Amino acid sequence: MSVADLQWFDRLARSEIDPVLRVIINESKDRDPDYIVDEQLNPSPNRDRCLLSITNRNVNKQQMGGSFAIIHGTGDTLRVEQSYRWLDSGKPFPVVTLNSADVTQDRIGLLAREFVVDFFRRVSEA
Repeated sequence: MSVADLQWFDRLARSEIDPVLRVIINESKDRDPDYIVDEQLNPSPNRDRCLLSITNRNVNKQQMGGSFAIIHGTGDTLRVEQSYRWLDSGKPFPVVTLNSADVTQDRIGLLAREFVVDFFRRVSEA
């Protein structure tokens, strides 16, 4: 992956991904006092991903966490992946591949909110 590709991803992330992930984190931070909803955006011109993570505060329950990642794909595409640490050893699974034209705050917000809802539903059933 070239430096130009990484810089393209960073510009797209700063305008369409980072702002909405911050909103979702603020919406979700009080959802369950046992969990921390956080971002790992790593705003750098050379980044290749944005990450929203949910972690259990209890050190004995660290496996009860998950992540929602948006990763630079091939060309002008982005891969959206999710993982749940207690399922399949935390192996990420693909949700969707988006072309850059489809990457909007609304689309990313919808996908991230669906992840948060699904995460807490799965935790309650575990």
